[in-house]
Amino acid sequence: MKPRNFYLPFTPYAAVLLLATGCTVYAPMQPTISTIHQQGQVEIAASVQPNGRVESSVVYSPLPHLLVMGAGTFRPKTGDSTFNTTRQWEAGVGGYVPLGHHWQVTGLVGYGYASTRKAYVEVPIIFGCPTLEEYQARYRKTFGQLNLTHEFERGSIGLGYRLSNIHFDQISYGSGPARYPVALQTMTRHEGLLFGRISLDPAQRWQLQGTMGLSVAADARQDETDNPQLYQANRTLLPIPMVSLGVVFRPQLFGQK
Repeated sequence: MKPRNFYLPFTPYAAVLLLATGCTVYAPMQPTISTIHQQGQVEIAASVQPNGRVESSVVYSPLPHLLVMGAGTFRPKTGDSTFNTTRQWEAGVGGYVPLGHHWQVTGLVGYGYASTRKAYVEVPIIFGCPTLEEYQARYRKTFGQLNLTHEFERGSIGLGYRLSNIHFDQISYGSGPARYPVALQTMTRHEGLLFGRISLDPAQRWQLQGTMGLSVAADARQDETDNPQLYQANRTLLPIPMVSLGVVFRPQLFGQK
């Protein structure tokens, strides 16, 4: 199976996700992917998203059926008036259990922290003038996730689900001195991911990885009538697509066969 053919089924779905407009300052990291199934194995992944955000992770098994992970993402400020920047990290611990022939379940729990800023021009649908919307947030998160993975001769495919609880230390909108708080302190998110990997060498040390998913708020939208703070809070609850393309390096450690 050639990598270019592998990604053809994903194309229409990825296009739909890319057309979705994310007005929220929340910037989800994708659920951690791991195909580790033996003590001593490690996976180092790096990916890029359509908006230029870079994300990387390291997953390691120090003991049988035990996983430790760390991940981070970064997108610099690239414009003066419109931009979308973030700095995040997360760490976690979990395990993996085989399920029959070439199937495996992986679970992780973890903690993370993020700082994000976003500014974009919003154009009215019918009447009115374009306005510059700017948001800023700092938040902590705890998460738990499960992955189901199937490995085949030259790669793997799988599904991941993450439940994230977000606690905002700061969330505001406006620019300069005219900055207003958003009426949102906590948020819960359901985050699902579909991923595929294709080996790039016979030893399967290097793999090409593609992902697509969606982050959806579990919180109900509030009545925002004549309340701009609740209007901004509801925008933070909007769905957010997750799409990335990257590479995975899987060195063999400690004399594995």
